[in-house]
Amino acid sequence: MQISFFYDKGITRLFPLTLTRPADFFRVGIYRIHEKWQRMLQPKQMSRLVPAYLSAQYRVDELTDEPCLWINSRLLPDFDLQYHIRDLKIGQGLQHNGTPLLCLQDGMKSRQWFDAGEPDFNGISLSEIENPHLIENTWDVFRMNGEQIVFDLDLYGIYSRPGKLPAGVIADHPDQVFLEDSSIIEPGVVIISSEGPVYIGKNAYIMAGSVIRGPAAICDNATVKMGCRIYGDTTIGPYCKVGGEINNVVMFSYSNKAHDGYLGNSVIGRWCNIGADTNSSNLKNNYSMIRVNDYQTDEIVDTGLQFMGVIMGDHCMTAINCMLTAGSLIGVSTNLFGSHFTPKLVKSFQWVGQ
Repeated sequence: MQISFFYDKGITRLFPLTLTRPADFFRVGIYRIHEKWQRMLQPKQMSRLVPAYLSAQYRVDELTDEPCLWINSRLLPDFDLQYHIRDLKIGQGLQHNGTPLLCLQDGMKSRQWFDAGEPDFNGISLSEIENPHLIENTWDVFRMNGEQIVFDLDLYGIYSRPGKLPAGVIADHPDQVFLEDSSIIEPGVVIISSEGPVYIGKNAYIMAGSVIRGPAAICDNATVKMGCRIYGDTTIGPYCKVGGEINNVVMFSYSNKAHDGYLGNSVIGRWCNIGADTNSSNLKNNYSMIRVNDYQTDEIVDTGLQFMGVIMGDHCMTAINCMLTAGSLIGVSTNLFGSHFTPKLVKSFQWVGQ
């Protein structure tokens, strides 16, 4: 079997994160969505359809004659879905509230869909399922992150191989701390895993005095600086460097928040740099639900969340002492500075400050 991811109009609700990547490249938990599907189904080949604006950046492999499982790029795998997939026959699929999630198609029709640039679900028998792990909005990334860390540990068999903690590391449940090869944890690090496991990837570097509360993932080659406080449901992606206070944050990769300052209930894209003492508000002073401006339409959307910080696209920078407004959407390659709160919606390629 082969896999091809497809996109739908839902990707516009995921701007600015989907301005520079397909949704299946989102890191939710420890791994990216397409990596999870590859691990679960072990297809012979994996391809995807992408919007025209991403076609030059993301190489697409042609499909073969084998049957193809078409998967919505916003859909996270789970073990219940795996059983549904095993029962699918050609021309059958799954949907939720009218949104196609996946379907199995023969090789000839799959190549026709691929050449057309989109699947045609007319004639496909789509069965309704409840409660799929489908990313509907950008804030679902941090909202689902804790449970996805737990899922990934199970999916990749990491639960079966907890690591031995170095001397001087304090852990309340050492059997819930999972270390990959070559990770470095200095003496004086405190790891609390009573509320969820902590994963530390290959060549990750945890400096002395850091406190990490699970569920949390410190991915390959990430650095946690001295005295950093990381709360649960947080993922520090590959090659990221973090300091200060972080709570329920997903950092995709190659981004830095190396100094003091608070960041909470947020998603940070790739190659971002958050300046010293930058702080994100994540709570309104009247305790009401956070509302955001839709990136594409500017329409006001009620998130239904009391806590939400910032959704930041790739290649963004904040100056020292920046104040990020609760429920902010920050576009690609923006530069934020100034002594007042930043706007809630900043489009790509902007310099914003006072």
